[in-house]
Order: sequence, then structure tokens, then C-alpha cells
Amino acid sequence: VTYSSSGTILRYGPDLLARATHQITGQLPYDGIVVQSGVGDEMFQDTVIIDISRAILAQLEANGACIDSVASQLALSTRTLQRRLGERGLSYSTLVMALRQSRSKYLLINSELSIDQIAAQLGYDRANAFGAAFRRWWGESPARYRRLHGKSPQSVR
Repeated sequence: VTYSSSGTILRYGPDLLARATHQITGQLPYDGIVVQSGVGDEMFQDTVIIDISRAILAQLEANGACIDSVASQLALSTRTLQRRLGERGLSYSTLVMALRQSRSKYLLINSELSIDQIAAQLGYDRANAFGAAFRRWWGESPARYRRLHGKSPQSVR
């Protein structure tokens, strides 16, 4: 939050982005992202990020959620989509990665999908590419994460 300016500004941090992606993926029950903006103390729900995130999630499995395709689904130009995210301190690739991170944990804990199926749903061509990304994000393999936090990988293969 920035004080002593013409308006109140709230910058998005990783925690807020994580909670937003949890909202979209169904992990936490939020109604929207509330931020302060402009002059005074106007509050609004940031439906822009929610709409973009839903479009990305809908397209991950089909085409990896390429930015041109997501922009088209939202009836925006690619540049307008990038600008709207930039206004919120986000890039398209950062949002896609955050959604993949959140959705991967959610699916490993709450579904009976195999690791291969989860990889496909997240837009990965190969399960080992998903596994490498998951290890980079969370420091352990998807199978180990599932074993420690949710369903057994042996029961879902």
C-alpha cells in the first residue's frame, strides 16, 4: 500500500495471486479479488484477472493456452490482454505459471487422475516435463506430493 499520494495503491504480491488462483481452481471459496484503486477508497472486484484465468484454464489442455487464443476467446487483442495484466503488475506467463502451480496441487490432492492425465490437463506434452516443473516449483515430485498430501499414486495409475 502506498500512502500520501493522490490515491491508494495496492500492489499484487505472490500471496494474493496464489489466493486468486485458488479461487479460480476451486481450492478456496472467494467471491473475487478486492483491491483499492484510484482516488479515494473505491473498492471493486477484479473480475479481469478472474476472467482471464478461467479462459487460460479452459484452454490449457487443448492448446497450452497460447496468449493469442486466450485473447481471442475474451474478444481482446493480444496487446490489450497484455496491457490489462500489466496494469495489475502481472505478465501472461506469470499468470499461466501460477495457475499451473495451483491447479497441479489441487488435482494431485483432490482427483483420481493419473500424473499423465494431470500433465495433459495443465498443457504439458509429456508427464516428465510436468514433473520437472513441479519439482522446480515445490521441491518434490508430483507422486511424492500426492503420497504425502492426498491420494496414493498407485491407486490412480
